[in-house]
Amino acid sequence: HATDDDPIVGKCTTTDEEGRYTLYPLVNTRVYPNVTMEGHAVYPAMQDENGKTPHPLKYARGIQVDLAAASRGLLNNHDFIDSTQSDVIVEVAGGTKHSQLCNHLLGESLIEFTI
Repeated sequence: HATDDDPIVGKCTTTDEEGRYTLYPLVNTRVYPNVTMEGHAVYPAMQDENGKTPHPLKYARGIQVDLAAASRGLLNNHDFIDSTQSDVIVEVAGGTKHSQLCNHLLGESLIEFTI
């Protein structure tokens, strides 16, 4: 009796709670990983001196799936980056409770979001 968790060649997949996924391609084929999420821009990630950065053309030639690539670890750790951006305004204001001069801009803030 088959279940939804059974490995099926060519089946689309979703990530788990930690963002991991597993695909089941046929050996000696070429695959073209693509991640879609409505309202988001998701790109393959490449490691460089700045950490992981989006690289839209990383899989333009696909990934050859064969035993040699598997033995060299080339079929693992294909990461993606959600590069969707939003503007966030953070206000830092100051003044005394009884002052007429409250809510003066004190400076700029930098925030990093990780989801």
